[in-house]
Amino acid sequence: NLTLEGHHVETFSTGEMVLRAIEKKKPDLIVLDLMLPGLSGLEVCSQLRGQEATAKTPIIMVTAKGEEQDVVRGLESGADDYVTKPF
Repeated sequence: NLTLEGHHVETFSTGEMVLRAIEKKKPDLIVLDLMLPGLSGLEVCSQLRGQEATAKTPIIMVTAKGEEQDVVRGLESGADDYVTKPF
């Protein structure tokens, strides 16, 4: 849907890939899954919040984990919003 609206979208399958890509080019928005192989979305989010270059980049966590404790952990890790699938 973002591509259809004219936005450039890049996808990555692991948390490590996300962090490497962001070192090269800072995105305007990050849509992040919680359950990634390797580094979890929570770890990626925390690392991004700890870096000056991405500390204020909007992060929307999109995940199938919808329990209250999961939402709290996602927001505490630095996500700006938390959306559960399916939606």
